[in-house]
Amino acid sequence: MVHLSGAVERDTIVAWLAGRNLYQGTTHLVFTNGETWAVVAITCTGKGLFCPVRDFAFLGVGAEEVAYLHSPQTDTLNHWSMAKAAAVVPHPIVVIEGEFDHISFIHKEPAIPLYVIDLVPPSPPKLVVLVERALALVSHDRPVEIVPVLTDLQPWVTEAVEREVVLPCRCSGWDSGGHSLCYLEEKGTLQNPTEALLVGCDLSRKVFLATYHVRPHFRDICPRSRLDQLLPKARSSGTRPLVLAKCCDLIEQVQAGPDGVVTVPWGARFEDIVTALGMVFSSRAEGVPSPRE
Repeated sequence: MVHLSGAVERDTIVAWLAGRNLYQGTTHLVFTNGETWAVVAITCTGKGLFCPVRDFAFLGVGAEEVAYLHSPQTDTLNHWSMAKAAAVVPHPIVVIEGEFDHISFIHKEPAIPLYVIDLVPPSPPKLVVLVERALALVSHDRPVEIVPVLTDLQPWVTEAVEREVVLPCRCSGWDSGGHSLCYLEEKGTLQNPTEALLVGCDLSRKVFLATYHVRPHFRDICPRSRLDQLLPKARSSGTRPLVLAKCCDLIEQVQAGPDGVVTVPWGARFEDIVTALGMVFSSRAEGVPSPRE
């Protein structure tokens, strides 16, 4: 960052750069006088430790184009963290003073929508929370907008005509709605298995059949079998959306399908999410159009 004693204007910056040698690898400079800010792209030539400026371009100069934001919680090396912080101001370029008093800038661009498919309860949904944590720690080269695609299972329970409703496992936040709630992990709690409603996936149905030796009434929660229903616009837009989901059939591995959907195990760990996001963005690099293309 360059501190100027006078006005931060194009002529002042041009004069400062004239005949200047900069540290090798310098690609951008932020100029300020403490009140006004500017961001300049730099091209240097030479092989020494300090190289002469060959060319430069103004990305933004002055209060109308460049904003300054003091945000001590922002990781200035993380694009998602920077984009999230910069969203609070309308300027196209935002200089951010973040964690450890590090200063960087972001030039705003359209975010890539990442559709995260999950269920509630519990709330907040686990997969969405893990994706937010992973994006905050593992940087990617484009801003990402997390688009939660949530199925609320509570109405499925509340509106069920069956007296007994079977869920795969216990979690917080359920309202029985006057029904008897049972869980597959707690065998033998059903009074009338043939008339019960199972809210689960194909694996749940197999477990139910192996446990009670009858087929229940069934509502499918599997995101992979419901993608067209869950993402009607994104799936019919002609471009392949970036989608992250979870599946009970996966035990440990993370799986990328031919349709671009990346799936993690139902009990996904943080490292699974990091791996999955790498696969998601690899699929974009291999030909999924982005908003700016």
